[in-house]
Amino acid sequence: MLLWDDAGFGGLAKAKKAEVYVYTRDTFNDYPDYYVTDALLKNGRRITEANPQQKGFLWSSGQMLLDYTSAKGDKLQAALFLRPIMRRASATDARLLLREDVAAAQPLCDAVGQRLQQVRLHEQRLRGLVPRHHVQDQRPGMSAVWCVLPAIDAGVATGVVDRSKIGLQGHSWGGYQTAFLITQADFAAAVAGAPLTNLISMYSSIYFNSARPTSPF
Repeated sequence: MLLWDDAGFGGLAKAKKAEVYVYTRDTFNDYPDYYVTDALLKNGRRITEANPQQKGFLWSSGQMLLDYTSAKGDKLQAALFLRPIMRRASATDARLLLREDVAAAQPLCDAVGQRLQQVRLHEQRLRGLVPRHHVQDQRPGMSAVWCVLPAIDAGVATGVVDRSKIGLQGHSWGGYQTAFLITQADFAAAVAGAPLTNLISMYSSIYFNSARPTSPF
């Protein structure tokens, strides 16, 4: 183990003719800037500042990691951000607390306009909850219910989340789960973008960009 920190690391590359390395480091609050270091990857020196405009926004003031149990008894975790968009569930874990690009981690709202939305919602002092999502075969909708609703209860138990003011949104597959979740529980608002609403018709369909068949079950 060469690097260990409450952060995400990536983009590791070596100079062609020297023992000089670069990598990126990012957290939920810090853009993935480049750092330069030696072969030990210690004491990296930041050499870029790619997102200076972030300083002009009211950014997140912190986060909490919640342990909770799904309705099916699975031990899961949820990342509670004290000021971003409310979003649901991916099959990830505590790493959600670390990444500046948390929106890229397959949340309910899949990548479209994520950075802009985060900035706007930070400024409005909204909080965000990202539960881990365990999908059971042939039960995609209820899997969301079993994981998301207990996570919301865990968030409410902290005293930070107001259950009567929770919004939910999603796009594509997340849109399907948004549409399903609002049939099982009350939300103050919900937005489903390009939702999958007929899984039977989608079975064995072909993705146009990859030519791969899909099974939504």
